[in-house]
Amino acid sequence: MDQVRDELREKILQLIDEHKNNWVLAAYYSDPDVDTIMKRLVKEWEKNGEEGKPIDYATREELEILYLKARKYAFMSENTARAIAMSRMGSEEEKTPAILGVFRKLFSRDR
Repeated sequence: MDQVRDELREKILQLIDEHKNNWVLAAYYSDPDVDTIMKRLVKEWEKNGEEGKPIDYATREELEILYLKARKYAFMSENTARAIAMSRMGSEEEKTPAILGVFRKLFSRDR
């Protein structure tokens, strides 16, 4: 990975993966852009024997998008994040299992 990609990856991990508020995580991972990118990354990660972390398979452009979104959600209040996450989870029944699947993949292993 080049230095810019490494820096973006680390910033995303600090802002989101180390975040203590699950509602902020739910709002972030349910964002349509993040969801689309994460689905691709998880597929790529699984295809490669689940080596590393899904974020390791992101392009620089994807990392830039994820970072901008991370900055948006990381400092959001719990109430705002909860409202966003709940509205997204309730809007499309088929979307909820995909989001939960990503959470299981990301948080069920040592990172």
